[in-house]
Amino acid sequence: MMMQEVEMEMFNGLVRVFLRMMYEKNRLLYLHSVKTARIADIISRGMNLDGRMRWMVVTSAKLHDVGKLMVPDDLLMKKGRYKPREMTAMMVHPVCGAEIVSQYFNGNISLEAGEVIFAIRHHHERFDGSGYPSGLVGDNNSIVSQIVGLADFWAALTERRPYRTPCSHDLARRTIEENRNLFHPGIVKTLLMNLDALSMIQYDSD
Repeated sequence: MMMQEVEMEMFNGLVRVFLRMMYEKNRLLYLHSVKTARIADIISRGMNLDGRMRWMVVTSAKLHDVGKLMVPDDLLMKKGRYKPREMTAMMVHPVCGAEIVSQYFNGNISLEAGEVIFAIRHHHERFDGSGYPSGLVGDNNSIVSQIVGLADFWAALTERRPYRTPCSHDLARRTIEENRNLFHPGIVKTLLMNLDALSMIQYDSD
């Protein structure tokens, strides 16, 4: 079942509600979600995806960390390394986020909504199968999820975190190149071809 325009607008409204909730919980969480969506949009346009696919990519990117609404603030803002128990708590956020969003559809999930929910759940999968929660390999993960995963990775590298300062774009580029086995090669290529556009994205964490 394809999503109709009115349903898409309703989903957009839901996205705005979740973004507001993220902003009120933790401003850095909100800023990261918005930045990841901008990066994902640049990648999707560089791959010449159609409008409906771009909508799924950008919407998934905005909501990819919605599961962190359930993570305690002191854990989100921790400056040191996570203990194993804390890391486990952080790693459930993709599944938790997918469940939060899916419950709004009462089982009547369109193709597009299903893609978004899938991407929320699987944006931490890696191309070589080393990711989570399911260890998906290669294109067993969706292209939407894989774009969001790389956008999330780039955003995390280039923004300030409680435990470190942001990487320069040159260091971020080298990090991507050194870890390209973790990501879809075509998506990596598109990101690296659009570094000028990525450098224009502002991230205000002050």
